[in-house]
Amino acid sequence: MKYRFALLLILMVIFFSSVALGSSLEYLVFIQKTGDQVIVYTYQPETVELKEVIRGKNLSVFLQGKYFLYLKDQKLFQYHAVAARSKELATFEEKRVYLEVIPDGPEQALVVAEDKYKIFNWYVLELSDGSLRRVKQPQFATGTSRVPSLTSPDRKATAVIKTPAFSQSPTLLIEAMVKGKTETVWSLPKGMMIIPDWPVWSPDSRRIAFYAKEDKGIEGFYSLYLFDLVQKELVLVEKQVLAKYLFSNYSMASFIPAWSKDGKYLIFQSQPNGLPTRSLVMKYDVSTGEKKVLTDSPGSNDYPAWSFSERYISFISNRETPGRQLYLMDPKGENLKRVSSGEGNTEWASWYRPE
Repeated sequence: MKYRFALLLILMVIFFSSVALGSSLEYLVFIQKTGDQVIVYTYQPETVELKEVIRGKNLSVFLQGKYFLYLKDQKLFQYHAVAARSKELATFEEKRVYLEVIPDGPEQALVVAEDKYKIFNWYVLELSDGSLRRVKQPQFATGTSRVPSLTSPDRKATAVIKTPAFSQSPTLLIEAMVKGKTETVWSLPKGMMIIPDWPVWSPDSRRIAFYAKEDKGIEGFYSLYLFDLVQKELVLVEKQVLAKYLFSNYSMASFIPAWSKDGKYLIFQSQPNGLPTRSLVMKYDVSTGEKKVLTDSPGSNDYPAWSFSERYISFISNRETPGRQLYLMDPKGENLKRVSSGEGNTEWASWYRPE
């Protein structure tokens, strides 16, 4: 009897430990492309497990909050990373499907699907059982400003991007509520222009990072800056990080800086003197101004990203192969390792954590 009771206790400890571990695990989800095949993988850095999720010609992945969803041949699946199993949720007649999980609400997703006649159909997907409900197209707000803006996490300030009339030089304004009225509390100095798509607020809302240069035409070298809302100070982080002639959806987006959760550090890719012959991943300490090169190599080191625990930094690089592959290192730039297999090239990667 005592033996059975002890065994039961051991099994309960193992069970609850595995549940707790599963809820805290973080994964790198990434896509390898080889020929016309797309392969989706997960990698768990603690257990060093690399698992193939699915492969096929027509695959889309949606990582939104705790949900890991993928679409294959018009069938939508939910993937459970800890158990390494998939569950079919729904089937669509339309070939092009996009969905957005409704945040802070019911377990639902809003789905828009384009049919063969280029008509968009709208659905609400119940994530609990996969049932679909056809809905009318949502009414979007009208009459609002079309000026691009980005609200700070604490919602006390807004970064506004404006392009003056008869100009191709976007500028940046910071607006905030002052005595009940919205006022411009800072603006980019005259004679400077920014890359309009990439201002990034720090999680503590104290700083905003962006790329800017002298206003001498759209071509030229862009440097990384921070504006500190508390000190009202513009800080040059790194000079000549990238050049205008690199504009493309892939290479330019790979320079978007990433904040640590406490807002104390910023990681980013930099090309010395703006030239594409060599690439660095750098870490910047906003308190001391100290910069450290975490890794560098010929070619590119794209999309540096913190893991949820901030124990790891991932990036995509062509340092060893003609095509890009996925790599991992710690925040000191040590313990560098390649994650992706030799099959294909890494097309995309993102951190995911089941909640």
